[in-house]
Amino acid sequence: MEKIKEMMNSLGYEELVNIKKDLDINQGNLIKDIIKQRINDIESNDNSICVVCGRALNPHVTDHYTLVFGPSDLRKKANFCALDCLQYFLSQIKHAKIIRE
Repeated sequence: MEKIKEMMNSLGYEELVNIKKDLDINQGNLIKDIIKQRINDIESNDNSICVVCGRALNPHVTDHYTLVFGPSDLRKKANFCALDCLQYFLSQIKHAKIIRE
């Protein structure tokens, strides 16, 4: 919370008035959107690992694969270091689906 105090102290009058209006009129929706976007940015830039083999993935290199799946209200994201890990993952999902049916 100390960082929030420091940030608020660095803002000008007009910026503070705009934040107060957002909180009063929009129930803070603009602030919520800004925070949500920042969290998404941090998560997408975070070092991730391959869900199959556990190898660390460099977010600045584009030689890995990401699969987004699931229903629209519950999306999941899985990262893979190579095509063979992605194929293995998909085959396991297919196998699990066959067993459930």
